[in-house]
Amino acid sequence: MHAGGITRPSQTCGSMIVRLREGLRPEIMMTGTSAPCLSLFQPVYFPVDSCGQQTIFTDENSEGGDSFWYKFERVHRRALLDQAFRDQLLTSRDQLENKLFLLLEKSGTAKDGPALAEQWHGLWRTAAYAHQPSYRRYSLYDRYWKRLNQLDGLA
Repeated sequence: MHAGGITRPSQTCGSMIVRLREGLRPEIMMTGTSAPCLSLFQPVYFPVDSCGQQTIFTDENSEGGDSFWYKFERVHRRALLDQAFRDQLLTSRDQLENKLFLLLEKSGTAKDGPALAEQWHGLWRTAAYAHQPSYRRYSLYDRYWKRLNQLDGLA
């Protein structure tokens, strides 16, 4: 579900894929972001510290702006208003996801996956912060997101 105004003020938040096979460790891929349609499904492992850096999980003592979810939100909101950015994001995401799924299929693990995912997220956060969003003056949709961006400190 996508947010988009007074009739849809909220949206889906995060998605997860789990592959269960008898006698093998479950394979888990999660987005951890507000917009699964724009997000990267990345491998996660439990216990959390079993596979190095997994930035999808936030330290419970961190502030909201430091969370994995919040850091991707600027990327998400720019993609909503910038078609070229969204197209590049999705192409890049699809390439990395395919690589991660292939690693899981071939070896049952994508142990480098969390690091690859963090590199990908860092690249897109940098790109999202490089430009301020532009809003169409007479678009109710753009006005809705402009207001939310201002309220959330993302404008």
